[in-house]
Amino acid sequence: ARAPAAGPHQTQPARAARAGRPPAARHRRAAARPRRALPRPPALVAWHIGNEYGGTCYCEDCVVGFRRWLLETHGSLDQLNHDWCTQVWSHVLTDIDEVPAPNALTEHWGGPYRSGFPVITLEYKRYMTEQLSACLEGEIEQVRRVDGRTHPVTTNLMGPYEHLDYYRFARELDVVSWDNYPRTERAWPEMAFNHSLMRAVAPRPAPVAHGSGARLHHLPRRQ
Repeated sequence: ARAPAAGPHQTQPARAARAGRPPAARHRRAAARPRRALPRPPALVAWHIGNEYGGTCYCEDCVVGFRRWLLETHGSLDQLNHDWCTQVWSHVLTDIDEVPAPNALTEHWGGPYRSGFPVITLEYKRYMTEQLSACLEGEIEQVRRVDGRTHPVTTNLMGPYEHLDYYRFARELDVVSWDNYPRTERAWPEMAFNHSLMRAVAPRPAPVAHGSGARLHHLPRRQ
């Protein structure tokens, strides 16, 4: 499935294109389709699922799914109002369909890191974490149907990526791998922090999946 193009409905580029539209029924059906012809070459060491899962989708399927997830998570609309303290700044909800997608047309101003209603932004990230986790776990299930647990399964995380709860997302991974791209000339403190964070996500090996030996990867010109 194609992710929507960047526009007023989004507050960041459509990275969700790599995982499709997470709650979409057709995407889930495609992910659950049996892979009877999955190759297993002799040199196979591990399965790498997808690439840099992430992004935020604000399509109608995602917004409807978000509302349904809120009711399931909080139990009722009254409890949601209580948990969100919606009496502050006149956010009291009288119908679940009043819950908007937190984007530039509703609560965000000046980009995705500024919100007039921070709790809804946080909850949408939790919701997207659950949806993308379900997509990842569906693909892992298909691999294990063919290969069992003969070879470990991983996908590449992105260090302190704030749009996914990696402690939840990495739950079914056998190996936690991640991308290491130094962004400054003195990036070793940041890299040390990221390595420690990835090791903390799960008590399993944490190899570097993608990387650059120096800052050259992010320079506008390479000499």
